[in-house]
Amino acid sequence: MPDLNIVDRKLDELAGMQPKMNLGLEENEKEIYEWVLQKENLNPSETFFVDDLHENIEAAKESGMQAYRLMHRD
Repeated sequence: MPDLNIVDRKLDELAGMQPKMNLGLEENEKEIYEWVLQKENLNPSETFFVDDLHENIEAAKESGMQAYRLMHRD
């Protein structure tokens, strides 16, 4: 079974690397997801992504991933 957390971990690594400076990308841009998919040799249609921000979900979907928004209960 594929590692479902790999995209999120890579994005966390990128956040630590300041992706805006190093890649010129934001987490809400589809290109950052495409970059992770390519770097990790992942098939977008077989990759599952969960986040709590609508903008990130839309960007992940645009890159071809299955993406779902996590809703917090307050």
